Amino acid sequence: QQEVKPAFDVKTGFMFQIRLCRIFNEKLGLRLADVISPPSWEVMAVEAGLIQTWNQEHPGRLVLEGDYIISANGKTAVEEMEVAFEEDPLELIIWRRRSSVRMSL
Repeated sequence: QQEVKPAFDVKTGFMFQIRLCRIFNEKLGLRLADVISPPSWEVMAVEAGLIQTWNQEHPGRLVLEGDYIISANGKTAVEEMEVAFEEDPLELIIWRRRSSVRMSL
């Protein structure tokens, strides 16, 4: 089922890029939901695979549930990104909604 989400605005979120290389045809390890507007894939869960390995090796740039994949190897249409997910290497642009930071002192 497709959803409509707000535009990916730098005021409400931020973008970062990751680059993945497959060694043994590993799966990405993502459960995704396609979003109609703006076109993207919402990360519903991170499972065993390339993204989980990325997260272990890059704790400062984690891919998390609730993130949006807005580009895969330069492709921005949902159907084109789906094809690009199988390419190697794979460059993803991720958008994450900004959240407030809370701390106790």
